[in-house]
Amino acid sequence: MRMIGRVLTIVMAYVLASLVSGVLIGLGLFFLGGPSGGRSLSQFQEFAQLISVIPLFVGVLCALPSVFAILVSEIDCIRNKKYYIVYAMAVGWLLDIVASLLARQGIIFFGIASMLCGPAAGYVYWKVAGRNAGDACRPH
Repeated sequence: MRMIGRVLTIVMAYVLASLVSGVLIGLGLFFLGGPSGGRSLSQFQEFAQLISVIPLFVGVLCALPSVFAILVSEIDCIRNKKYYIVYAMAVGWLLDIVASLLARQGIIFFGIASMLCGPAAGYVYWKVAGRNAGDACRPH
């Protein structure tokens, strides 16, 4: 029963981390405008659509490396905040490379966005699930 609770906590933490990083990327793309220039608040409908799609994009593209990091942290009981922040930043750079190849845009803007969203996502994941990594497997 503890294992099911732990898995649900991990899934919820991953979804929240994807949401946070997607919103940060969406905010950066909307207000800085990426390669096309900035936008104003009068275009809020476009902003809402952008915010609703990007977290899904982030969650799907970052799933495999994130599952690997989560498995390693759960097996080795890694609870260090720096591990989650650094690994999430590395996954953010990976997302940056994939997104720039898909969008055929420059890496510079997306690099700045991934430097912001990676640590934020890593911190959110650590706050929700990472602080208790490996608890479900330990006998009490």
